[in-house]
Amino acid sequence: MVSTAFAVQKKHGQEACLLHDASECYMSDIPRPFKADLPEYRVREDALLDMIFCKFLGSPLSDDERHQVKEIDDAMLWSDLENLLDEPQYGEIPEIHIDIDYTVRPFQNVEKEYLDLFYLYSGKEQPDPIYLEDIAESFETCMDGWSQFLNVRTGKIVTVPDDPGLTGMQEDVELWNEIEESDDYLRLPNQYELHEKRIMEDFTETCTRGDTANRLWRALNGRHPYRYFKDAIRETGLTQKFYDFRSMTFLRMAEDWCRENNVRFWRKTEA
Repeated sequence: MVSTAFAVQKKHGQEACLLHDASECYMSDIPRPFKADLPEYRVREDALLDMIFCKFLGSPLSDDERHQVKEIDDAMLWSDLENLLDEPQYGEIPEIHIDIDYTVRPFQNVEKEYLDLFYLYSGKEQPDPIYLEDIAESFETCMDGWSQFLNVRTGKIVTVPDDPGLTGMQEDVELWNEIEESDDYLRLPNQYELHEKRIMEDFTETCTRGDTANRLWRALNGRHPYRYFKDAIRETGLTQKFYDFRSMTFLRMAEDWCRENNVRFWRKTEA
């Protein structure tokens, strides 16, 4: 019987299993029957895996560890062929010590579970999650004269005055010093970069009734567009609809900002 569990004394056990296909992030996955006829590919793949294991585990796997990883991979493949492709397998049946769940789930959920396992087995400190909804909410509450920063290590958003000396608050000065001296903080867009008026214009373009749209356009082109627009949506019964539209727009903008700044984020609705 093939065992699918590493012995306790094997230091790289579970982490090696999680990383055994990591080379496929950089090299195309090739089915086993074809890979057997590509010796140079196998050499390059092994070299890349050694680099990955050194990066995350501190050293390449020993021959014994490689053998055990392959045993586990073969056992999983046997189960996949039997259960997913309905292809009967012959020969020795591998001993599998886990319940394999083939339920299709959202990628983000699988990614989070994978990372939770990696940090659990590696003993490394897992960064606190950064939620897209929190960033979008910060967009809705930003104010002139104040800056907001995301701490990418803690996932927290802090707000500080642009000129901390004006408040006379020592904690504002200390927070600014921390932000300037740390690599953990990223500045979030301010209200001018969020283009609130453009959101109002985009909403107005969604209005199907000509008289309503005309009313909103007149408000936006007046001397006080923000005040007149809010009066117009209240009088036309569109206040809630506009703020729902605004919230969804900020959510999309938050996602774009995260991707532009290489910030890994989660959704609260899927957490």
